[in-house]
Amino acid sequence: EGSCNYDPDATYDDNDSCVLTEEYYNCQAECVNDMDQDQICDELETTGCMDSEACNYNSFVTDNDGSCLYLTDPCNVCENNIIIDNDIDNDGICDYEDDCVINLNLYTIQDNNTICIGDSIELNTYANSGSYSLDFPNTSQDIGNAQATSSNNADFNITDDFTIEFWLQDQGAYYWSLMGNNSYGDNEQGWLLKKPGSNLMFAWTYDPNEFNFHDVNLGVWEHITVCYDDASNKFRYFKNGELLTIEEKDADITMSTYNFIIGHELGSENWFRGKIDNLRISDISRYTENFNPFDNFIADDNTIAMYNFNEGVGNIAYDLSGNERHLNLSNTNFSQDTPNSNETINWSNGQSSESIIVNPTTTTTYTAELFNQDFNCYEYEEITIYVTVPENEFYDCDNNCINDLDNDAICDELEEVGCTDSNACNFNSYVNIDDDSCEYISCADECGIPNGDNSTCIDDCGIINGDNSTCIDECGIPNGDNSTCLDECGIPNGDNSTCSDCCEIPNGDGSTCDGDCGACGDDISCLDECGVVNGNGPEDGYDCDGNCINDQDNDEICDEDECDLVLCEIYYECIIGDCICINDQDNDSICDELDCSPDIYNPMQDCSQILEQNNTLSIIKITDLLGREVTQSEKGIIFLTNKNGKVRKTYINK
Repeated sequence: EGSCNYDPDATYDDNDSCVLTEEYYNCQAECVNDMDQDQICDELETTGCMDSEACNYNSFVTDNDGSCLYLTDPCNVCENNIIIDNDIDNDGICDYEDDCVINLNLYTIQDNNTICIGDSIELNTYANSGSYSLDFPNTSQDIGNAQATSSNNADFNITDDFTIEFWLQDQGAYYWSLMGNNSYGDNEQGWLLKKPGSNLMFAWTYDPNEFNFHDVNLGVWEHITVCYDDASNKFRYFKNGELLTIEEKDADITMSTYNFIIGHELGSENWFRGKIDNLRISDISRYTENFNPFDNFIADDNTIAMYNFNEGVGNIAYDLSGNERHLNLSNTNFSQDTPNSNETINWSNGQSSESIIVNPTTTTTYTAELFNQDFNCYEYEEITIYVTVPENEFYDCDNNCINDLDNDAICDELEEVGCTDSNACNFNSYVNIDDDSCEYISCADECGIPNGDNSTCIDDCGIINGDNSTCIDECGIPNGDNSTCLDECGIPNGDNSTCSDCCEIPNGDGSTCDGDCGACGDDISCLDECGVVNGNGPEDGYDCDGNCINDQDNDEICDEDECDLVLCEIYYECIIGDCICINDQDNDSICDELDCSPDIYNPMQDCSQILEQNNTLSIIKITDLLGREVTQSEKGIIFLTNKNGKVRKTYINK
């Protein structure tokens, strides 16, 4: 259970996952004991206070550093080695006995409270209410240690009429128990306020003796009130002073022997995470209709206990009812996050802001009244503003001349002689004798004009004593638009070159100097290769004189056209009008396909010679085109197969 990640629902210990704290530190790596709050644990300090009578005595230190603090005010207390001021408003009444713990100070931003008649002064307020709430920073339903307890176990029994009212800010989206004097598992004693689901619930035993309220809203302050009238057996539930629910049920709450606890349920965890403020428990059913939660937080004879948690520091929350049912605080924090109570300031002159500006004509005392709804009380403070009056109309309150042009400590209105020139810097309208003291330089403007406005020497660019250079255009005209020096192409100071045509005419089309070929006087660019203007040149295959470019036989028919009308037989092709053998390896003008001796020059085609040669070549086989064996005497194409395996083709024409 001493580990930071203790899990009460675990069924076995794995011995490896427990996160233990370093000695002297808690699970948040903060010192458990650190009285001077210097983040060095008391057990590790080497210097400090060694006087056991002092509030900040540290038994662990070895060297006294003169830092000992002692109680001197009867309202102050020493808790956790810290002196706690329990008289915030310095009225001599200790805060836990004071019904009004608010401060109000008035001040001015100047050195004193004296002004000259006709002047104004700002009055400011500083208010310090000392208002806190009580924070329970528990981690979850099962992990926590922040709680508030009372040892007066019998004092919180509510067996007849009762009212429980408080401000709540829920910060735990889980099951928690807020307050009560019961014990987990014991259904026979006490009462409890809890949130088992999303609804706040008042319970005195388990179902059916439970009463559900509204859904609890996370992170916002809500005022909760539960009233019970024993005679009518009626519960009334209020939220923020508005009556929401009336339920009739007999609250047979029994006496309890358990202590009253805020922050969790006795005998279990169910730790509460959040803040509470202004808790009052009464033995009367206080409300039957809507009310203002800030207007009713007052202790009376029916108050069992009341806490405003405005101590600010320490480990005790004092009971303001006078019944001394104080709460012992453990691991809680005081927070300045409190419900939004109204605080108003009213001044004796009718104004109602924190700062006001006044201009009294006589010495006046102003009173400010501060009302704080949290404490439901007033605080007053006053401040006196002293008003001084000059000895006469020409002097201020410091006895200086209001008007003194020549700085001679004689007010202008009292001067007898001086400058009478109204154009001079030191002109005095009150004198009537000129003493030649007029001067014109000290008040001259930049143009040299006394009391001038610089308008007499401003150039066209608006520059005092300027030369117009800062705003001239490209044409040299102040504030010009360059339009006075545009060439015909629209270019300032241009030479028309950017838009001239080939005839050097600005924006022209070249027509003013046309030649045979058109624009710009051109007589060459449109000639064809024969020198004809806009001509198409000679026909294909002919020169400019109409003669064939190629004519090998000089028949005036171009070689390219010679074969257009010639049709050659098979094995021949047309070359320059003549049919020539395609294949004629012996050049005897007889196509090889028709030659009986294609590889022997034989223009006469003497077949006898071929036969003799064939005999000499030992012909072993003669076939025709279809591969049939024939004799040598048959006419046509034949194939001769020699003894050496060679095959020769020949043609027999007789």
